[in-house]
Amino acid sequence: MDDTRSSITGQARIEGVALQAGDIHGGVHVHSHAPALLPVPRQLPPAPARLLGRGAELAALDVELGALPAPGGRCLVLTGPAGVGKSALAGYWLRARAAEFPDGLFYADLRSHAPGGPTDPTEVLGAFLRALGISGAPAELGEAAALWRSATARRRIGLLLDSAATAAQVRALLPGSEHSVAVATSRTRLAGLVMDGAGFFPIGLIDRPAAVELLVDRVGADRIAAEPLAADQVVTRCAGLPLAICVVGARMAARPRQPLAATAEALRREADRLAVLRLDGETAVRGVLDTSYEVLDPEAGRLYRLLGQLPVTEFTPEVAAAAAELSR
Repeated sequence: MDDTRSSITGQARIEGVALQAGDIHGGVHVHSHAPALLPVPRQLPPAPARLLGRGAELAALDVELGALPAPGGRCLVLTGPAGVGKSALAGYWLRARAAEFPDGLFYADLRSHAPGGPTDPTEVLGAFLRALGISGAPAELGEAAALWRSATARRRIGLLLDSAATAAQVRALLPGSEHSVAVATSRTRLAGLVMDGAGFFPIGLIDRPAAVELLVDRVGADRIAAEPLAADQVVTRCAGLPLAICVVGARMAARPRQPLAATAEALRREADRLAVLRLDGETAVRGVLDTSYEVLDPEAGRLYRLLGQLPVTEFTPEVAAAAAELSR
């Protein structure tokens, strides 16, 4: 605040502020209203404290991070079946490398298999821009994407674009900085992102030692040691799917007096297996399988149903062709 007690005619300069006026009588008060500083975005959902069985995948992502910066930033695509742990892997890796992204870590659930359809990328861009203090994002996708690229051009940021539906959905959300890293997860290949220089990382089932260790984390080493055969059967019947192991482990942890053999027996009955792999009324494994099935085209859906009727656990092209009455 600057206070001028005498009469002033013409122009006065007060602490770098120019005033053009006629006669000023009394005091001149200058108030500065600086905008509140927004926190650096740290939007990633919670990640597991330990990530088991993913050493090779983490190392491969680190190699990409250590490579020379790409002109438009890096786009890394993690693909794999539902429940395999793509989101957990991506979130864990980005959190562990947070120091590489001092200007923010952003997150969006793109809801590729949600009942209401995939997320509109324009809505995501509006949320990202507001996190940077930019209000009034354009309603048109192209303009919003251009503003996002401009706003991030000199920033070191990381993004987790979870459950992406299409390459176009991801492309609209890519930032403009060569030091940015966008990690997209999807059940489909998103092959169109090859044109954007994306790197692709297929994520498969975890191996048996990691599956056992994951179950130990959930249930406790003492209970596993007391019933090693039942624990082995549980791991086998979860088939290396991390979501299945986590769900069944949580169920067993919630029933500390129930023998592990009871859960192993319930999982043995294939007709009941998906019902066992539920938690607190949530559909869990059945739900992610159902949503994956719903997006299959009719021919693939028919083949899926036919293979489910066969009394075998592994399918060769010849078996699939015979079941569906198709050529190899």
